[in-house]
Amino acid sequence: MTEPPWDAGPGGRAAAGEDPHGAAFRLWQARRRLGVQVANVPGAWNVSILHSPDPAASLAFYGQAFGWSSLPGDPAPGWAMVTLPGYGAHLASTVDPGIFERQKLAPEGFADVVAGIARARGGEAPRWHVQLTVADRDRSAAHVQQLGGTVVSTTRRRRPSRPS
Repeated sequence: MTEPPWDAGPGGRAAAGEDPHGAAFRLWQARRRLGVQVANVPGAWNVSILHSPDPAASLAFYGQAFGWSSLPGDPAPGWAMVTLPGYGAHLASTVDPGIFERQKLAPEGFADVVAGIARARGGEAPRWHVQLTVADRDRSAAHVQQLGGTVVSTTRRRRPSRPS
């Protein structure tokens, strides 16, 4: 850990750390404040993707630390959909009762996906990328620029196709 755990008031306890490649992350132990309760709607968190120089080693680290595994049949070397077994059932019983019906055409276990791991591109520092949900990607990108932000890319990155 790069910082020892600390109390965050009555809401919970937090800690900060780095994985073996140097990607920073934070830990949260809930008390009164549970954490993410709204996701996958415009303006909210969608998914976090770790960019790592060694995705397999990163998956092994996070697997040992948090019980994560990889969705079988991941698309290609250097890309993984990370799962926490039972996460979909937790969502179905708490905040998302329709998750299994909505994802009936998705790969088996997709409701358990909690993150992604992608190979870092040449020279890219290991880090977590947070993706937010928007109603209109192009309008949101234009709004970012109007507010003084920078649009890094508007090109849709294609995920690698699944091997036959």
